[in-house]
Amino acid sequence: MVVGSTHPLARRRKLRLADLQGLDWVLPTPESAAYPSVQAWFKGEGLSLPRRRVESVSILTNLGLLTRSDAVALMPQSAAGQFAQAGLLRILPLGGLEPFSEVGYTLRSGHLPSALTRRFVSELHEVSDKTLRRR
Repeated sequence: MVVGSTHPLARRRKLRLADLQGLDWVLPTPESAAYPSVQAWFKGEGLSLPRRRVESVSILTNLGLLTRSDAVALMPQSAAGQFAQAGLLRILPLGGLEPFSEVGYTLRSGHLPSALTRRFVSELHEVSDKTLRRR
């Protein structure tokens, strides 16, 4: 969970999801792999999805929204850490937040992937398998 570095909550040391309910949000799109987990997380906390939300899976779009507004967003930990280290975002101290989904990729429908694309996808699977074995 992240906010822009100048967000009013950026310096808070403890938060609950309910504390953020009335804010503007950036959430994954309904078609994304993370969306069902996001829905379940809110439901598990006894909350509905925020009404004031933008749905986006573009990290750069989300970064722009976060640095120019008081929105809160879910972001992959690796990206959030890099943006926080650069001073652009702050990671909120929100307990109970687990990774929502695994990394995925999209291939163009009706077209055979090139040899380079097949190699890239193979490498993604290999790295994913190694990562899962470490957990």
